[in-house]
Amino acid sequence: MVAANTTRPQSGASKVVFAIVAIVSSASLLPFLNKSVWKDEGASLYSSRLSWASLWHESQVVDRVLLPYYALLHVWLEISYNIEWARVLSLLAFGLTLYVVGLLAHRVVGMWCALLAVVLTCTNPLMVTSALDARPYALAALAAVLSVAALLKWFDDGGIRFLWLFSLFAVATALLQLFAVLAPLSALAACVALKPQMFRRHWQSVLPPITALVVVVAAFLALVAHQQGQVSWIPGLGPKLFFEDLEGPASSAAGHLYYPALVAALGFLALVVCIAGWLRHSFRLERFEVDRVLVYFCVGIVPTVILVLITLVKPIYVDRYVTSSAPELAIAVALLTSYALRALKVTSSLPTRTVVAVAVVAALAILAVNSVTVSRSPLQDLKGAAQYIIHSAHPSSEVAVPGHFLATGVGYYLVRGDSPLRLWPHLSGLRFNDALDLNEEAKAFASAPNNLWLVDDPSQKGMRGFIEDLREHGFTRVNSQNFYQVSVIHFLRDHKAG
Repeated sequence: MVAANTTRPQSGASKVVFAIVAIVSSASLLPFLNKSVWKDEGASLYSSRLSWASLWHESQVVDRVLLPYYALLHVWLEISYNIEWARVLSLLAFGLTLYVVGLLAHRVVGMWCALLAVVLTCTNPLMVTSALDARPYALAALAAVLSVAALLKWFDDGGIRFLWLFSLFAVATALLQLFAVLAPLSALAACVALKPQMFRRHWQSVLPPITALVVVVAAFLALVAHQQGQVSWIPGLGPKLFFEDLEGPASSAAGHLYYPALVAALGFLALVVCIAGWLRHSFRLERFEVDRVLVYFCVGIVPTVILVLITLVKPIYVDRYVTSSAPELAIAVALLTSYALRALKVTSSLPTRTVVAVAVVAALAILAVNSVTVSRSPLQDLKGAAQYIIHSAHPSSEVAVPGHFLATGVGYYLVRGDSPLRLWPHLSGLRFNDALDLNEEAKAFASAPNNLWLVDDPSQKGMRGFIEDLREHGFTRVNSQNFYQVSVIHFLRDHKAG
């Protein structure tokens, strides 16, 4: 087992610094808590408002994998039912994750490495998006990083209680987002590979917490496996998607290419410098330092590789599913950069070190600016679509929104805008199914007003058939307005009085 004195003690001052950075980073996102709801958040709002009995019934039909999060949100929204408050839960998890990242990185190298790790974490597009999302990804990332922290505490200092904490947090990670459990499991695999003799020596105390973790995760997987149709929308891998998916927690999704490009460049150059210093025999790392960077890179990379390989057979990879690997990837790159700067200090002149330091600071500034852009960007502009309808539609108009979850998002803004507009009736039998559920019976068309505003989600199947039914019942398309990932189509029927 690694001796305890190989780690750096946490001073009170360093903890205060990390707390301040975490608070400031989280506070900087507060102005963006009111950005548009998107379809999946509509599912969160819809499910969290159900009674306990209805929530359980819903889990029998759809989204059982998210039942623990919906139950938590159900309690959380008892205080206030608005999207800003729903997102605060994720924002708090984001801030706590930053604090833990600082402590973990400081434990290996020191303050500057820790601050670099925190900056790389708080500017990660997936982390920023998860912090402003009423979904479980930020909470799962926090649980995963706490799990890894407990495992490494046991790995360094012993104490079986830390291994039980590892298992407890890993189970919490799985219950919040099933695929996120790959992060703590990857850390466990890395530790076993690095110190197999330690696990053999302590197998009697190690076996119970690890067995408990495996049994609970396997049981949860068995409970949700029959709902695998919930990920049937995920596309298979083409050559372009394959390389994009391998970006993993450094994803360039939604056009945020700066982060993966700069992080990859920083990590690659740091690795080259470290290798060059090692080959010249002018730079050496302690075994503890090598072990740490390997563990963090394993957690940052392996979950992505596993999900991408599975996607070659059964598509299940979506970049947000590996959000829990983002903090560890940031720590790994920060550690490698710190090691490289140490090597440069030995082998390079002051001007060279100055240029490198300036380049690192410039890269971090670019990432900070990019994170603001990410913060502003909605995943789907239902807010803009709803406000457009409110301002453009006659009070007697009706709004057709396919799917209960999308309808919840649009309806959220209609209610807050005090709009008298009614929603097109939904089929009650599909209450817990987000398939096309607009009532297409003849009486629904006959009783509809002349003005109809259709919110069209391009990912929603079956909309073409509903639009054809509208035309058959005398509705003519007047115009349309596009918003991000959604459009509004205005239909008018001339033969009835308005």
